[in-house]
Amino acid sequence: GTVTGAAIDGIAKDVLGRYYISDNSGRRLLRFDSSFGAQEVLLTGVGAAANIAFGKGALDCNDVYVASSGNLGFFEADATGRP
Repeated sequence: GTVTGAAIDGIAKDVLGRYYISDNSGRRLLRFDSSFGAQEVLLTGVGAAANIAFGKGALDCNDVYVASSGNLGFFEADATGRP
C-alpha cells in the first residue's frame, strides 16, 4: 500500500499479521492488512505521531499506544501485539 504525502515514523504488528503505521505529518495512526493493502485510519489528531507499542504486563495487551509530541495516542485493538 501507499500512503501519499505521509511521513511514516513508527510500525508495529499484531498477532493477526496486520501492520500499524504512524503518520507523523498526517497526525494519525493507520492499520494495513498483512499484504499492506486495505488501509484503515484508526486515530486522527495525534500530533507528531511517532513510535507505536502494544500494551504489555499490567497494561491491556490489546491497547495500542502512539508516542506523540506531548501526548500519548491510544487505540483499543481487537488483537494483541506480536513480539
